[in-house]
Amino acid sequence: MGGFCAATYKRGIDFINIPTTLLAMVDAAIGGKTGVDLGFFKNQVGVFAFPRAVIIDPAFLNTLPYDELKNGYAEIIKHALIADNSLWLTLQKDGFNQVSNLIEKSMVIKTEIVSKDPYEKDRRKLLNFGHTVGHALEMLSQEPTGRQLAHGEAVAEGIIAESYISVKMTGLPTAEADQIKHFIRRFFPVPTFYKSNFEAVYELMLNDKKNVNGALKMTLLKSIGKGIINISVSKKIIMECLKASLMP
Repeated sequence: MGGFCAATYKRGIDFINIPTTLLAMVDAAIGGKTGVDLGFFKNQVGVFAFPRAVIIDPAFLNTLPYDELKNGYAEIIKHALIADNSLWLTLQKDGFNQVSNLIEKSMVIKTEIVSKDPYEKDRRKLLNFGHTVGHALEMLSQEPTGRQLAHGEAVAEGIIAESYISVKMTGLPTAEADQIKHFIRRFFPVPTFYKSNFEAVYELMLNDKKNVNGALKMTLLKSIGKGIINISVSKKIIMECLKASLMP
């Protein structure tokens, strides 16, 4: 929000990001994306505007409740899965105990990707893994009939679902998808979803910014540590994988 205001005030003024949450430290404060939601839809109004600096002090994390820290966990998991198998192995071994090191590793991954594709024409789309399904779940949960999911919770569920879509579409081994799901479930319990919700999830996915000419385009995994972009996925496969991966 602050970056968006700075980018549009008087056609743009300089700004510095000082993130105070784990989610912002490993993701939102880095990369120049600014924006606001429009109705239920995520980040529909915004611009690319890069801060003059990003100042990170992990001491801020001492002020956060555990549920807020978990929002950042989901993005760290995503970075490992799309680009760094060694980070994934570290998470498997140590969890999130060495959070300062995890922040640094996540920053390096995202900065390297953004530096090569700042305006998301190609490789930067890797960072959308987990978010096509995740944003749809997050938007759906805002309806009065359900408990609202935090961004990290929704992305965690999106990572699970998109891992199983990857099994069908890009050859991710089923054992790796299962490993991803089991690790995420250590930190994120199964939310309440019913079969009647999945059609609504799919309809919300059709509003994703990565889609081309009405066709769903997703970022998926070939293996842990190796993401792949611009994969067209049919409604049939999406619905099958949503039901298989997200039902309690």
